[in-house]
Amino acid sequence: MSNQIAELLKVTYTSSNNTQREEAESQLKEHSRDISGFFQSLLGLITDPSSDNLQKNAAATRLRQFTRECVEGSVFSSEDRTAVSEQLYRAVTSENLERNVRVVVAY
Repeated sequence: MSNQIAELLKVTYTSSNNTQREEAESQLKEHSRDISGFFQSLLGLITDPSSDNLQKNAAATRLRQFTRECVEGSVFSSEDRTAVSEQLYRAVTSENLERNVRVVVAY
């Protein structure tokens, strides 16, 4: 799932074709229905040393948006919020995470 999400994110950030971009956004929305899986995939993309900068920045932006939507929409249970907060904290404080990605996620 992470590879497909990475490719879809790339399309949303690089394609000048509106139809392609909208289709990629639609597919990402479908993936986001699996809340835990989507969150873990995005988190994995930003922390994976083999992900390129475009993938990391796109995943970080989507992760921030997705997490905010889930919190504001009361999608996360209290336990989920705690687990998500801990995972985000570990990712943001990791020495291996690039500064620009850290800033996007933490914003």
